[in-house]
Amino acid sequence: MATDHLYVVGENENSAVVKIGRSGQPLTRLTGIQTGYPRKLRVLHVEDGAGHLEDDVHKALAVRRAAGEWFDFGEDAALETVRQVIADVKAIQEIAARHALVVNLVTTQRALKMAEPLDGL
Repeated sequence: MATDHLYVVGENENSAVVKIGRSGQPLTRLTGIQTGYPRKLRVLHVEDGAGHLEDDVHKALAVRRAAGEWFDFGEDAALETVRQVIADVKAIQEIAARHALVVNLVTTQRALKMAEPLDGL
């Protein structure tokens, strides 16, 4: 199975409205997106192998959602904001993964202690 990438599509680096999606081939995907858009679009950013972050990035930017996978940042710097949100989501997922490892370790240690034979039996 091909690795999905997270991409940001817009008219230019200063676009207020961008599309955030996932695809194994963002440049090929751009062709399909362009078909329904009246002005020239381009891929502004690709986060390699990060397609799995799409839902969390969309949730983090929900207040900016214009329609579907399109987000409107108004006067704010869309691309800079999206890049920061991607970095934040990655950091949160890394912390969550570390937390899960610690919980598993503690659970295993407790299970092992419970399995130790009692003295005198």
